Amino acid sequence: MQLSQVLYFASGFAYNGLSMEAALIDREFAQLVHDVVKIPNPQNTDEATGRAGEADLMDWIVAWLKQRNIQCEYDYLWGVHASIGSAELPGVLLSAHLDSDHLRVGDCSNIVIRGNDLWIGKGEVGLDDKTGVAICLSVLERLLAGQVLVPYHVHVMFTVGEESGQKGAIRCPLARLIGRKVRHALVIDRQTRGSSAPTKPNGRPLRHAVSSYKDVPLMDPDSKDEMVNCLTVAMRAVGELGDMETIALIESPNNADALEWRGRWDADVVAPILEGQYKFVSDAWVEYLKTTEKVKIKMANVEAGERVSGMYHEPRRSRYQAMKKMRDAIAKVKITDKELWFSTCNLSYDYDDYDSAVSLVELDTTALIVLGFIDTFFAAFSEPGGEDLSKKPEAQLDVLVVSCAGHADANGKYVRGPTHVQKGGRPVWTHEMDDKYKIQWSDLSSVWMIDCVGGPAPYRMEGGDGALPLGGTWVTYQRSGVPPNPVVAPMQEQPPASADGGGAARSGGASLGYVGAG
Repeated sequence: MQLSQVLYFASGFAYNGLSMEAALIDREFAQLVHDVVKIPNPQNTDEATGRAGEADLMDWIVAWLKQRNIQCEYDYLWGVHASIGSAELPGVLLSAHLDSDHLRVGDCSNIVIRGNDLWIGKGEVGLDDKTGVAICLSVLERLLAGQVLVPYHVHVMFTVGEESGQKGAIRCPLARLIGRKVRHALVIDRQTRGSSAPTKPNGRPLRHAVSSYKDVPLMDPDSKDEMVNCLTVAMRAVGELGDMETIALIESPNNADALEWRGRWDADVVAPILEGQYKFVSDAWVEYLKTTEKVKIKMANVEAGERVSGMYHEPRRSRYQAMKKMRDAIAKVKITDKELWFSTCNLSYDYDDYDSAVSLVELDTTALIVLGFIDTFFAAFSEPGGEDLSKKPEAQLDVLVVSCAGHADANGKYVRGPTHVQKGGRPVWTHEMDDKYKIQWSDLSSVWMIDCVGGPAPYRMEGGDGALPLGGTWVTYQRSGVPPNPVVAPMQEQPPASADGGGAARSGGASLGYVGAG
């Protein structure tokens, strides 16, 4: 066997770089690709049975997942979703679509494995995007086999109706399935030789990622560098990039589910939190919702394989324009809640529906890049100084206690509100006895304050953590604030009472009477 160097990802996962002339590709991987691609997956509903065109492929995937004890949710109206790993970690979503437009159903039974190729001949078997589906499933298989040595959290989403306008991605219950659960989404649905594709200096195809569709940036400013770095490290590890090279990012004139993941994350996850605080976000969100409703109405009245319009025509064009306005509006807000960060892209691999064969080495290398992305991303959480996800600070701060304040009404227990109740992208705590009093962020002064809604805010915090109302010094703020200044701490961490007892809490008893009550 002709081996290049053994390359390692961050956690120690090894990849043996093989040349195209190397020994045969792993037979289990080859068989997986074969088994997925041979399943017919037309776009239109079967008129005789009423079954969705993608139903046979969906049923096969669901059975594959269940055989491996992977719980999943599926609906023929939108597709399949599943996840594995530690839900305490920010997840990575892998995505591909189930329908194909370059397809002649009878050709699917003719495919064969020949050496390192899946041989198609003159047929059209829907490589777009069944090969992407096979790559995603192979990554799950490798994760379950222990090829990544650090804890991980990976989702997969397989959608229907992508070729006819991303219908499954529009219909799926995105906020419930992945909202606040993933940080990055890799869509595996892009030809390396596709529209606007870059090339190497020698003119050969260059693997790349689409980072923008319809002038909508797919990566947010908070997590873009992280996504690009993880992709770059993974591609260097398989020998596709040099030490000083980074993955090429392009804008594509086409479309893909990646655009829907970007737009719907903004609309379904982020905008509902920000819209009450920022009018420019609210205005953009309302416009998006109106244009989306027009698309959904038309979707309900066309055949499964029929588009509601061309992507440069109404109503889709206005929706993409509204999507961009919403992305631009949200980008103006500094978001400190990392569960709202989200970047996506469409990762390319080299295939063509009109070729007589597809390289299994190319598909395997793509799976290894995806696996390397996962390994690199999650290894960072296990390194000294990395994000500490063993406990989420905000999740531990359900109750704060204010004590020792000269403005006695401010003392007492404050209970954190639901996640959608926020100011400045931050949580809000409300006094359990008087809901006028809140610990919340001041958009005017960009500080944490103990606020009296409808009146002056007596105290504000200097220094400390901008993400949480802790670690700083509380001082008088507006005219109702009087010494002594308050102490704010999680209920279980309340300090001992001062000699003079400070200000008393309402509800009878000292403010420190809440200590240990939980």
